[in-house]
Amino acid sequence: NSTIWVWRTADWTCLGSIVTNTEISVSRYYKYLDWRNDCMFSYRNSNRGITTVSLTPAGLTEEVLGNMPGTVYAGIEWDSEGDYLACGSYDYCYVWSAHSNTWQTLATDHYYPAMWSPAPATHILAIVFGGHIELYNAGTAQLLHTLRHTGSGSDDVCVTFSPDGRLIASAGKGAVNVWRVDNGDMVRDLGVDGKMVCWGHNREVAILLESAKVQMFSEEQIFAD
Repeated sequence: NSTIWVWRTADWTCLGSIVTNTEISVSRYYKYLDWRNDCMFSYRNSNRGITTVSLTPAGLTEEVLGNMPGTVYAGIEWDSEGDYLACGSYDYCYVWSAHSNTWQTLATDHYYPAMWSPAPATHILAIVFGGHIELYNAGTAQLLHTLRHTGSGSDDVCVTFSPDGRLIASAGKGAVNVWRVDNGDMVRDLGVDGKMVCWGHNREVAILLESAKVQMFSEEQIFAD
């Protein structure tokens, strides 16, 4: 069993706990628990579905998101505004809408939800499988772009959006690429062998190299001729 403990960080008061038969973990590629807002989070339950927990004056209350079309194996991710919840499977990627209280299927192959764009009201989701990334508009269920990562042997690809949501970077064995989100064009192959990538609020990209060193690129370097 796993126990989920909820703490208030202002004074480290324990607000309650939940015991689940599901292993709750966070890895490089996906996680089984994610916060929707300051008083609500969701986690993968023992039936491979989704349970949402609300923090109320009476304690923690749980609700199962019903009628899910499949099972969750590869992580969950709320968008920044709490409107959509993406859930990964080995066969599909499902998205739950808080507005309609319904599920939809965005991708129909072995997909993992990777990251939502931080840009307000865009609802763009990056979904990763093998060496490519698909960008979807969750509000319309439209596939916007398919980005082909250039690394060889890149079965596992890490992605990150820029803070304003204009760009997305992908890192996998042998390559780190930067793309435009609006048209799907590649801006630059950074020419390094990266395993992980993250985008800082100072507009710099930090890359964990295969050599276990970290290399930084500024946005000016990315767009340099």
